[in-house]
Amino acid sequence: MSIDTVDGLSLQSFNALETSEEVFRCQNADFVWMQNIRNEIPVVLQHAALLNSASKWSLGYLSANIHRKVLFSLNLSHGDCAQLADETKIPNLHRPAKFRPCTRKIFLNFAEAREILLGSRLIKERILLDEPLREEYGANIQADMRNFDWPFLNSVRSFCVWGNLIQVNLVIGTEGSCTQAKFEEHHMLLAVISGSVRVTLFSPDNYSTLYPYPIYHPYDRYSQVDFAHPDLIKYPNFRRAYAEQATLGPNDILFIPAFWWYRLDFVGEKQTGLTMSVTFAYKYGSGKKVRFPLSAAHKVEIMRNTEKMLTQIVNKPHDVGDLLKALTLGRFD
Repeated sequence: MSIDTVDGLSLQSFNALETSEEVFRCQNADFVWMQNIRNEIPVVLQHAALLNSASKWSLGYLSANIHRKVLFSLNLSHGDCAQLADETKIPNLHRPAKFRPCTRKIFLNFAEAREILLGSRLIKERILLDEPLREEYGANIQADMRNFDWPFLNSVRSFCVWGNLIQVNLVIGTEGSCTQAKFEEHHMLLAVISGSVRVTLFSPDNYSTLYPYPIYHPYDRYSQVDFAHPDLIKYPNFRRAYAEQATLGPNDILFIPAFWWYRLDFVGEKQTGLTMSVTFAYKYGSGKKVRFPLSAAHKVEIMRNTEKMLTQIVNKPHDVGDLLKALTLGRFD
């Protein structure tokens, strides 16, 4: 369903329920599950045993077993969905001193982070923790990670001709928190340990409807559109955006293909109000031939590579937009 057709409903309602269709769900890791992934189509696997060794991961368990010298970043925001800025790109901005991240970051050990997460219902700020799982966390956490179902992950990677595993992240979101819609340049598996998360997905065809920030911007790969209060004069194509949705609970896995936009809305479990999950990022494009006609994902990849090349060549990255407009304006109509 396009946003045009959501007559009389707020955009918040659209994000929650009024999407065109639900992401297909599989009960077993069978051929249908594998074929959807190979074809780069989002799909949910239910009742997966991937993270059985992490089923005991509560805030208390993690606090007791993660070394206190290891620092985590908590991302806090008031009314906005979380957007994690790439601070190395701030100097690229035309007026870098005026850049104000909508999400503030604080660094704490996990025991300290636990206290803030447990008290999240008493404060107005939304909280997101999204950190790589590392060896220095501690021996028990390492043992739990070694006991993830790696044969299952390796079989998916082999069948779907993915590249190497890039990163494994621990993601904890508080009830009511959300992430701004963004896309990755890698494939991702999102596996839920506890709580619940609602995922809204937009295919790469929505590149022109979701208005990503320029590559040089600290919010590269995020949508510029405020979903709750869209400026349809500035972003008119947003009216044509269309989405799919999946609601995930414990032991569910969602495949998010590279260049698919995703927004996370954390529902949380009743007792703590938290959702805990793990993401697995795999390199995109390794060993696959480019097929014609080009897929929407490949078109986005080409556009980004062109923009990256110009950004590297031009002394002032914010001049890239003028170059691209001069190149295309009125020539191909």
